[in-house]
Order: sequence, then C-alpha cells, then structure tokens
Amino acid sequence: MHHLIVGGGPAGYTAAFTLAKLSPEDHVTLVSGEPHPYYSRVLTSYYIGDLISRDYLFLQENLEIGCPNVRLEMGCRMQSIDVVNRQGKLDNGRLVTYDRLLIATGALPKQPVLDGGTLPGVFVLRSLEDAERIRDWAGPGETAVIVGGGLVGLKTAEGLKSKGLKVKVVVSSRRILSQILDQEGADMFQHHLEDNGYQFLLGRDVQSIEGNDRVERIILNSGEKLACSLVIYAKGVAPETGFLKGTGIKTNRGILVDDRLQTNVSGVFAAGDVAETYDRLWKAYRVNALWGNAMEQGKAAAFNMAGKELFYPGSISINSIKMADLGVISGGIVNPPDSSFSVEKVRNEKEKTFRKLVLDKDGTLVGMVAIGFTKGTGVLLSLLGRHLKPARRKAFLQGSFDYGFFYKSICRGEI
Repeated sequence: MHHLIVGGGPAGYTAAFTLAKLSPEDHVTLVSGEPHPYYSRVLTSYYIGDLISRDYLFLQENLEIGCPNVRLEMGCRMQSIDVVNRQGKLDNGRLVTYDRLLIATGALPKQPVLDGGTLPGVFVLRSLEDAERIRDWAGPGETAVIVGGGLVGLKTAEGLKSKGLKVKVVVSSRRILSQILDQEGADMFQHHLEDNGYQFLLGRDVQSIEGNDRVERIILNSGEKLACSLVIYAKGVAPETGFLKGTGIKTNRGILVDDRLQTNVSGVFAAGDVAETYDRLWKAYRVNALWGNAMEQGKAAAFNMAGKELFYPGSISINSIKMADLGVISGGIVNPPDSSFSVEKVRNEKEKTFRKLVLDKDGTLVGMVAIGFTKGTGVLLSLLGRHLKPARRKAFLQGSFDYGFFYKSICRGEI
C-alpha cells in the first residue's frame, strides 16, 4: 500500500508519523512545496523580530530518520491529480502513484490586487521564505504599515516593532481581531496596544501603493497618505485547492470531508487548513484553520487511510494571542448571530480584564473570551459544547474558576 501525502504542515507530518507507526509495511511519500523540514509557521513573526533564532523554528530535523518507510519530496508542489488512475503530477514533471491520498496543502495568503501591489517592499507572511525576505528588508527606525488587523497582522506588527520599526496597522473593519473578539473586547485590547506604541487606523483600506522602484507610501480609501518603506499585506488566507481542478473533489470554502476525513472521492482524504470540517459548536461545516485541529485531523485521516476506522467528531475554533504582556483567549462562537443566544460578560478597565460567556437556549456553553487574567480558561475551554451551570458561570466571570474549583464541583456531584 502506498500513501501519498501532499503538504508539509502539521496535518501532513502528523499523518506521515501516524501511518509510519500504524502500517510499517506500507510506503508513505510526503510532498512539500517548501525546501525546509517541518517548522512552526506561528513562530515566524518572532523570528522577524529577532525574538527567537532560526533554528528554534524547526520541529523535526528529519522525519525519515525514525520512519524508514517515509520518503520526503521537498521543494516541489503538486500540479494536478488524476483520481481515476490514482496518480499525482509534480511541478517538476514527475508522476507519483498512490493507493490512498491525503490532501494537506494548507492555505495560501491573499495577495494585494491593487496598484503598486507588486512593488519591492510589499510582502505577505506565510512561509519561512516570507519571513526571511521581511527580515532582510526591514530596518530599525523605518515605518511599516500592516494591512489587516487579524492574528497574523498583529503578530507581524509585534515582530517588526521588536526590530525597532514604527508600526501602523490599517484595519478595514471597525475593530481589530474581528473574528475572535466582540467590539468591547477588541476596544480594550486595542487601547492597551496603543498605550504601548502601536497605531491603528480603523474603518479604512488601502487603495494603492506608490513608490519609485520600491514602496514609499500607501494611499487609503479615506484619501490619507502614509509614508512607509514596508507593507505587510495580512488580509487572510484561502485553502490551496487550485491543483484539484477537474478531479471532481467537492469543495466549498475548503475541501468537504466526512467524519472520517474522506472526500466524496473514495481513497482521497483531506486535513488541516485546506479541509472544511464539521464545527461542533456552530453545527455547520467551517474551515477552522488552527495548528491543533490540523494535527488531530492528520492523525484521524491516517487511521482511516490505514483501514483502522477512527471517527472525527469535528473541530472547534480556539485562538490566543499575547502582546505587550496582555493575553487574549477565545473559543467557539464569540459573536452570536441572533438573539437565541445569551451573553454574560464582565469588564474591568482598571485591571484590564474582560470575560465573556456565550450560551445557547439550552444553557450549553458555545463560546467564551478571556482578556487579561485568564485563570481557569483552559478548564473552561474543555467545557465548550457542554451545559454550564450558573455557579460555574459566576465563578468564571468573577475570576475564581480554576481546576481546583472544577475538581471540587465534580466531587460534590456537580458534573
């Protein structure tokens, strides 16, 4: 049996490790578009800011050392898939046959489609190569503009600020971190960052980028002009599915999979940021592009590829960020879509703390946010999707909910 894995991120590598152990008699080929071994994308902003060394990025020196039945194909991308003859064509022209296929290609950053978007000094941040190009370009004392107020944009801003640059963040919406915070929580976090030297321009977008042979300024749709020598375009990502054209594999926002991570084409699986899985809290199919989800999906897909059935119950969106010594953790549905949900929250501006619970009509915990004092957050995240009793809600909002409180409530029979 030959398993072909396309993608060298957490889903792909986890699947390769798992298959190597589950089926040592099978052969596994992992194709990665990057020339580097397995590394952490989420740490690249720290590398940009000289907060960690390059070596610290790498998570596995050589997969083949401990897994002799795994072969790595580095620095080449999948160009097309023939699902009838079960083979893939690489961009170097080589054909790779398979019995089982896992698509774990992740996502690609959205590129700036505007005048001046290809000028030297305009970057996206997704890969180690992106980070190295930004490091080489950025110099202390210069001004950088970050376009996008999500997790990647803010962490890149942090890295550049640590490197000595002046940072301005342009956000098209009316709040930063709009996917993981509500307006109240976003305002608190933004004000804290502004107190620590970050500048935000909300409700604006980039209209064009100008310069002679390199970036010199950006023009906003408000008419404002911002002088800068560096632009980071961080307006989100899209699942990498272009090479699937003509395969018949069903996609929506990502590749649609069932509860075994298999697509509508027999023998073809998908996992990680490219896969659209069932969200256990939204009760709908969504792309929850998170490192932990990708690893869980890679493992589940590997079990099913090896013929050892493993049910994947679905994913949950959980995010965290810490900047200027203030932490944020959010999970599930933080911005409920209608009045059938109830919201309980407490804000303390002086202590810079904010806690929020979102419950459905049955009292099931479907979302939470904690800013600042995050005691008990890990325990509470484990309760997402379960009924949350009033005493536990009160304890979390008051800041007294932790493992000890939870354990004592279990001992009292309050499951």
